Parts: sequence; structure tokens; C-alpha cells
Amino acid sequence: MTSTEPATLNQTTELSPWVIITRTAQAGDSTHLAVWRMASGSSQASQSGTAASSELSDERGALALFTDRLAAERYAEQFCADAATSFQVKQFSSIELMAVLAECYRVGMRYAALNPSRTAARQIFVLRDVLTAVQKQLLSRAREQGKTDDHGNGSDN
Repeated sequence: MTSTEPATLNQTTELSPWVIITRTAQAGDSTHLAVWRMASGSSQASQSGTAASSELSDERGALALFTDRLAAERYAEQFCADAATSFQVKQFSSIELMAVLAECYRVGMRYAALNPSRTAARQIFVLRDVLTAVQKQLLSRAREQGKTDDHGNGSDN
């Protein structure tokens, strides 16, 4: 699916995406996450940007996420790398990824784009919906674990 409309989450699925981390020597060796820039009603080429930048919410920036390392590396080489910028492609653990998404949301970013290209993304997620779904899933798991002990017995046993 190629869409610039945000997706709603109907079911919880595990996704272990790759994220691009850039390092700019000119800016005091600062690190940033790759952001896909969405123009009003259409998409534009992405550029590296910081999740903490207030301009992202104004430009409707979306955190760039990739389903495989090669796609992330190709994207980074095309849109994030220049003489002053290096990049690293990283796959976070589930907990680290949720912390990254929560921080992006906290600083004003509202979307994540899966497998973005110059003109579109495979899917766009609303970060609030992702974080809410994860919270519900974690609460459900905690309740289930509270009902059974290490041997699968009910907690009343």
C-alpha cells in the first residue's frame, strides 16, 4: 500500500523496523533521526532532521522507519548522506523503539512513515495510536502474567 493518509491500527502487530541515525560534524557532532518530510497533501523528499526540532510538527515530518536494513541504507545514501553527514542504520529492541517513538511524540512529531521514498510511504502511522496500542498490549500482558505463575498455574493456587 502506498499512501500518505495515516493508518489506523486495527490489530497489534510486531514490527522491528530499522531507523536511520545521522551524525553531523558541523553541528557539534550532533545526532538526529531521519525524518520523511510530508508537504500539505503530498510528499516531498526527506532530509535528515532531529526529532527534537519544533519545525517537524509545522512541516508534518514523520519518523522514517524501514522493514529491512538494505532499504534503510539505500534511503540514507540517497537522502541523508553528504560530505558533512554520516549515518548509521539501527534496529532497536521493542522497548527502545517505544521509547524513541514516545520521545518523538513528546517533542511534537505525530507520524511515522514506513518505507518512505521520495514521493510516498508504504504506510503512515499516527504515533499516538501506536503508543496507545502498545500500552494496551503491555497492560493486557501484565494482567495475563498476574493470573498465572511461572508454571502456568492460576495466581490463586
